[in-house]
Amino acid sequence: MSDSSSELIERWRDGDPDAATALYERYTNRLAQLVRQHFNEKLANRLEPEDVVQSVMRSMFRRTRAGEFQFDDDSDVWKLLVTIALNKVRNKARFNRAAKRDVRRDVRLSTSKPHDDWIVSRLGQ
Repeated sequence: MSDSSSELIERWRDGDPDAATALYERYTNRLAQLVRQHFNEKLANRLEPEDVVQSVMRSMFRRTRAGEFQFDDDSDVWKLLVTIALNKVRNKARFNRAAKRDVRRDVRLSTSKPHDDWIVSRLGQ
């Protein structure tokens, strides 16, 4: 029988690297799906959900080790990961809407060959 998430957290805090691997494998697919659902099309052209998921897991592990989080229930782990993920998506979206990086200013240039389309920003307009 597999360990609960809170048991895995405790094993990881005690130095068991396999516990961290088990947590990562338990949550990454669900997190990637959640992140993908919150990306709009233009943001998805710039970011990979898997990069956000790795950042979420890194933050959770780092902050848990620092004692910032306690988990009374397995659902607490998922709730925390969702909260961190949604905050990271919002921050990435905000970053990519700033001035010259604004994803809303991206335009697709048409060419004679559909596979030659490129996305460029209209800077200076």
